[in-house]
Amino acid sequence: AMASAVLTTGIGVAQQRGLYEAESAPEMRKAVCPRDGPLAPPRGVTCPDSGGVRVGAVDTPTTTSQAIATATAGDSLHALDEVAELISARAFGIASVKTGELVAGSAVDETLNIASISKVLTFLTVFEYMKRESSGVATLLKKTVRVSTAAASVKGGTHAALRSGDNMLIHDLLYAMMLPSGNDAATALAEVFGKRMLAAESRAVVSADGAGVSVGRFVKEMNRVARRHGLDSIKVYNPHGMRSTKNNKANVRDVIRLMELAVQNPVFVEVYGTKGYSCRVKNLAVVRIVTWRNTNDMLWGAADGITCEGGKTGWIPNVHGQRVWGSLATIVSRKVAGAVDAQPERYIIVVLGCKSRKRRFLDSRVLARWAYGCVADAAKRPDGDAVLEANEAGEG
Repeated sequence: AMASAVLTTGIGVAQQRGLYEAESAPEMRKAVCPRDGPLAPPRGVTCPDSGGVRVGAVDTPTTTSQAIATATAGDSLHALDEVAELISARAFGIASVKTGELVAGSAVDETLNIASISKVLTFLTVFEYMKRESSGVATLLKKTVRVSTAAASVKGGTHAALRSGDNMLIHDLLYAMMLPSGNDAATALAEVFGKRMLAAESRAVVSADGAGVSVGRFVKEMNRVARRHGLDSIKVYNPHGMRSTKNNKANVRDVIRLMELAVQNPVFVEVYGTKGYSCRVKNLAVVRIVTWRNTNDMLWGAADGITCEGGKTGWIPNVHGQRVWGSLATIVSRKVAGAVDAQPERYIIVVLGCKSRKRRFLDSRVLARWAYGCVADAAKRPDGDAVLEANEAGEG
């Protein structure tokens, strides 16, 4: 079984509380992110390395999934006693991307609402299906699909402002789902690929505007993908995470595993770290330019050399006895001081059940600083590390 490493910050609770209060100050809460202008579709990037390392005579598991899978219930997870009282999240976890080690966490096995973090699984399900089709991923990403009336009407939470009859590339729909956390885009993708799954099974193909069956088929596939990768705590009932008769749930361990799987996909890495994205959408004879901004405010600003590579936000009201339930799954990195060519240290940080949308970013920053041992500079708040106003307007 894997033993957890102990990280120390070198400062006490009072100092760290001072840091947190500084980050929560009213003047900082008013800070606004700069908004990028229209961006061209990004070029492909190389998937980050997640190879294992050798420690003594024992090989460390090569992926986060393998490492966490080897952990037993008896392993101790350090609950960050010195900073735990600063964290509003109901559950959290920190894992090393390089070694796969679950470094620290609290309530990591409690099954909780994951809201729009569900869209990471939606993304993976789309890609796993595209890889099985003979036309191939590259061809399907360039395929134009029509947004149905049913998908365009999903406006009860965060959305990408899609309209019935919009004709879009599947590539662009992925951005529409991930950046503004578009529940309408997630539904559109579920319809498109649910229909393809039904057709491949020689079952009745539903019409574009009668898409309930196709979405249900896609959600069934999402749960199959989760089981296939050993993500046993994940159970989803819709492709977006918005409130329905039942809520999409998972535990922190499996969200970490999910993120580790996702960043092995170069297109996911391309999308999840993009601040803003613009594309052309045609509807009948009208062509419009749409621009989406990433809801992950961790992407703006850096502190102590810590950079957010990307992630997925989520929030939903009135679950688990909380008025607001904010969540975030993100990956942070920091260059090793004095090592020009060294690969950065990278951590997956997951917080579930933060008490506001802003607190999911605050909690993640505190945990990132703890992971890198940077919280000793409690009296000074680095420039650019502003607490940013989330632009999410509803559940998702």
